[in-house]
Amino acid sequence: MSRYTNLQRRNGRLYFRIRVPKDLVEALAKKEIKKSLGTSDLREAKLRLPIEQLKAEELFAKTLRVKLKKQTKPTPLSRTEIERCILLWHRNEVTRHANEDDSSRIGVHQDERSKIFDVLREDLSSLDGENEAQYASSVQSTAKQVFEQTGIALNTDTDESRYAYSLVHQALIEQTYLSLERFGDSYDRVPFSLFSSTPVREQAPSESKAESLNLITLIDKFIAAKQRDGITDKSLAGYRLTFDFSKELFSPYKDINSIKPEDCRTFRDTLSSLPSNAKKRYPNTHSWKLLKRTQGPLQAS
Repeated sequence: MSRYTNLQRRNGRLYFRIRVPKDLVEALAKKEIKKSLGTSDLREAKLRLPIEQLKAEELFAKTLRVKLKKQTKPTPLSRTEIERCILLWHRNEVTRHANEDDSSRIGVHQDERSKIFDVLREDLSSLDGENEAQYASSVQSTAKQVFEQTGIALNTDTDESRYAYSLVHQALIEQTYLSLERFGDSYDRVPFSLFSSTPVREQAPSESKAESLNLITLIDKFIAAKQRDGITDKSLAGYRLTFDFSKELFSPYKDINSIKPEDCRTFRDTLSSLPSNAKKRYPNTHSWKLLKRTQGPLQAS
């Protein structure tokens, strides 16, 4: 099991296991955290593992905040403590941006995609340029929010604050690159060292490949992205009706670029008229046939 970080098999069951940072062992009264993942299936365990890892990181961050508040004389934060706080924030931001990007790029047309690219590339140009004046204010503002959320106050104009600002700056650049890659850009680059272990979500197809992307492939990519984000099977099942209906209406192999805005509006309006419990009442009936029981045929181009 050494291939999978923090994953351990014992007596046929799979467990999440992580060492407690040395500076937090006394506060937590333990040297490691160990928790059953409730399964013996490796694939299912790998889906549940990121959730437990995030819970552990949040526990470490919370414990660190409590520890610092108890100190009568504030001491400078170590680089390890600064990195832990920023990395936890960065991972949360990557997940949040990924969910927003997934929602934005489904059914997006070329003109809308171009506008998104323009904004992201402009942000990247400001953040990754040599003119510090273009990004200093944004980086400092973001850094302040990050440390306010964690309950940590950094003294200004210190080595610690300058190091924290530099890491936040790097994180913002990484987050922008990841968004650009999700929308189809490709970059031959090495991430900054602190963020090199942050899971990289599957890159969206390039512009040329997007022209031949069909609906069923897009759905499969969406499901895979959600699974990497740690979504539960129960939550994923909530998408079933929408997926089934879209494949029945448009055909699983329909080119997504041929789906027009009016098709999407009709799809939305018609699907919303289907009773929420229809699948339970008629589990073996296609969504399309269920809709035909209550209204006339729907035309899709």
